[in-house]
Amino acid sequence: MVGNKYVENFEDSDILVQDISKAYRSEGFTDISFVLSDGVTIETNRFMLAWRSDYFASMLFGGLKEGKSDKVVLQCRSKIFRLILDYIWEGKVDFSQLNLQALLDLMENARMMCLDRLVGRIEDYLEYLLENNGVDIGESLILLDFCVYNKFEEMEKIVLGFVDSNFSNLTSLEKFSRTSEATIFAILRNEDRKSPEIDIFKALASWIESQVTPLSVSSKTEMLSLVNLVLVNSSSLLKVVRKTGLYGDKAICDALEEQLDMENVNVCLEENGGKIVHGIAKSEGSCIRGPPYNYHDQSGYTNNKLGERITVEFKQEYMINKVEFLLWALDDRKYSYTLESSQDGINWSIVLDCTEMHCSSQQTIFFPAKPMKFISVKGSSNSYVDDEEGNNFHIVNMLATLDTTDLEKNNSGMVLKN
Repeated sequence: MVGNKYVENFEDSDILVQDISKAYRSEGFTDISFVLSDGVTIETNRFMLAWRSDYFASMLFGGLKEGKSDKVVLQCRSKIFRLILDYIWEGKVDFSQLNLQALLDLMENARMMCLDRLVGRIEDYLEYLLENNGVDIGESLILLDFCVYNKFEEMEKIVLGFVDSNFSNLTSLEKFSRTSEATIFAILRNEDRKSPEIDIFKALASWIESQVTPLSVSSKTEMLSLVNLVLVNSSSLLKVVRKTGLYGDKAICDALEEQLDMENVNVCLEENGGKIVHGIAKSEGSCIRGPPYNYHDQSGYTNNKLGERITVEFKQEYMINKVEFLLWALDDRKYSYTLESSQDGINWSIVLDCTEMHCSSQQTIFFPAKPMKFISVKGSSNSYVDDEEGNNFHIVNMLATLDTTDLEKNNSGMVLKN
């Protein structure tokens, strides 16, 4: 028999969806009423609720008292419940007309009603708003408070990243003083924070001072313990931190001593907590391995395309005044590059511009000590033209340190192009 799929299989799913939507919009076949928190009563169909939501399935068909009643009291605003019904009946919700508070109310109720796909889409939308300046900086504190209080942990991580990248602007707002204790703890416990530690301390000190109800001794002590004083430069430790009286002299001296222990130490090395965040490590070691620094055509170095970064992230923020690295030097090729530093991996400042230089072999660069957590070399040219490797930039080993030796501090390894 000759088959004809068009004749043999009849699909009318589009009409089914249209009919269900029509029944919803015309409020047909309603058999249960919900009295909502703002006093509004909305009628709907219990089968549709139970079919789409485990929460309503248990409530209406799980032997609970609500299943025997035609009227159920529900702690949800009518505007939010209407949006929930839009999703249950039609599978769609328009977020674009909702303010932040409405989005948060919808997300909280959707989770309570086991509508996980709706919750996930709201989280995606909130992330989109954060990435595209759709959330006011002050509102981000409200969003973070909400996530912390209601334990939306994945969303909390995203908001913490936004707060961290806008930290100096946020802490100057009056709203910051009204941020909850739990949210302050979340900011301090954020292991991925990149804001300068002195900014973290100043914000915490200001927040503590602004509290109408004094903090408990235990909370205050724990908060202060989450500030890493070692990451605050010695001048700020003595002129800013010490003057607040929040730390004893022993804590400040201990931090200063630990800073001294890191002088003349290569903080790029893997063994000291450094890691490559941009760049490709070839076999037999990357540019942040320890000696010996053996390398060949296809091994023993880190590379990236010209115009892209080779970036090392330190274990923590350090004061650095010297960077040194070995360029691939098994022939007479010349490179050019820009050396940059950053405290957050987002905002970069130029340490040395060598784009108009011929650079080869060992590069030694000195500069006034500055705090940084990232060091980056962005290659701009490579004189080698025989194959595609001429489009890459290569570093064999790398050093970043606070040099306190008495040696003469002169840059080397680069000469001006003719």
